[in-house]
Amino acid sequence: MTSGGEGSGGRKCLESTKQKMSAAKKGKALSAEHKQKISATLKGNSRAVGHIHSTETLQKMSKSQKGRVHLESTKQKISNANTGRVLSAETRQKMSVAKNGKSLSEETRRKLSGRVRSEETCRKMSLSHRGNRNRVGQGY
Repeated sequence: MTSGGEGSGGRKCLESTKQKMSAAKKGKALSAEHKQKISATLKGNSRAVGHIHSTETLQKMSKSQKGRVHLESTKQKISNANTGRVLSAETRQKMSVAKNGKSLSEETRRKLSGRVRSEETCRKMSLSHRGNRNRVGQGY
């Protein structure tokens, strides 16, 4: 049971019922006041397009998302969506400028590197990557 205004929770009407309801409404004119109320509800910014949040609200929204962990299935979906995505040269330049001057912490570098490779392994990898244009931003 609803308290009003929410609809009937997925209940499907029979075609015959729909036709009866349609016939009952046909020919009835809406009052000017009623038309104005309908007009007023349809106008306006129903999806908050262009709305600017206050600094306080932005901080609250940021705080609520801190520490959020995606499920592995969600991570996979994000990965699939971005796989094969080609960024324009302009976008890559903007990303480069934004990252310029920032350095990673020692802990982050260690996490990214995964493992320590010998000089010989690094040299072999470097040689194998030469001429490979698929390695974006590697300057080979």
